[in-house]
Amino acid sequence: MLTSFVGVFSLTRRGKESEQVTINDLQTRYANAVAGDFDLAAWERNRGRLVGKPSAPTRRKNEKHGILDSPSHYVDDFPLSVGALGVAVVFVDVDDFKKVNTRFTEPVVDRSLLPELQRLIDSLVARRGFVYAEGGDEIVITLPNTDAALAEAFTGVLLEKVRGTLFIVNGESVTVTLSAGIAASTSINDAEACRDAAALAKQHAKLAGKDRYVVAPAEATSAGCL
Repeated sequence: MLTSFVGVFSLTRRGKESEQVTINDLQTRYANAVAGDFDLAAWERNRGRLVGKPSAPTRRKNEKHGILDSPSHYVDDFPLSVGALGVAVVFVDVDDFKKVNTRFTEPVVDRSLLPELQRLIDSLVARRGFVYAEGGDEIVITLPNTDAALAEAFTGVLLEKVRGTLFIVNGESVTVTLSAGIAASTSINDAEACRDAAALAKQHAKLAGKDRYVVAPAEATSAGCL
C-alpha cells in the first residue's frame, strides 16, 4: 500500500500488505540492477590508495558490539560510493525500542537482541554497501551506485526480513520492526545532507505509523533524489 505523507515527505510504504506479495520481485530487481554496476571488492582493495585510509580488512568497528563499522568511516566512504546512479543512504532504528529495554533491561537487550539484529542487517547489506552503528539502536546504511528507487526496493526487503525474524531475548522469542528513512544524491559533497535527510525521513516514518520507510524529497540534498 503506497500512501503519501502530508507536507514535506512522500512515498511512504507500509510494507506488510505489499511486501509479502512482492518480496521476491524486489529481491530480484535489486540484485539485477546492482549486479556488475559497482565492484565493492575492488573498491575495498583500492580504498587505502584512494583516500589514504586503512583498507577494508582494518576498518574500525563500533566499540560497543564490534559488528558494524564505526560511523567515522561514513564521510570517507560516501564520495567514493557515488556511481552512475548516485548513492543512497538509509537511516533505520528499532520501533518502540524503549519498551523492549524496559521489558528486558538494557544490559540484557545489549547482549542478545542488538548484536543479532546488527548481524542480520550486516548480512543483508553484505557486498551491496556499508553499515554503520550510529548509536544505540540507530543504524546507517550506504548503498553505492544506487538511486532512490533501488534503495526503496532494498529497504522494503530489509524491513520484511527483520519483521519476520524471531530474536531470543532472556529465553523468550521476540519480534521487532524498523522504521527507515531514505535519501539519495549524485553529489560527492552530500554526505551530511543525505544522512540528515534520511534521519528526518525516518522520523516521519515513525510519525506515520512505524514499520515503514519514507523517502526524503529531492530538495533535501544539493543534487536531489533520483
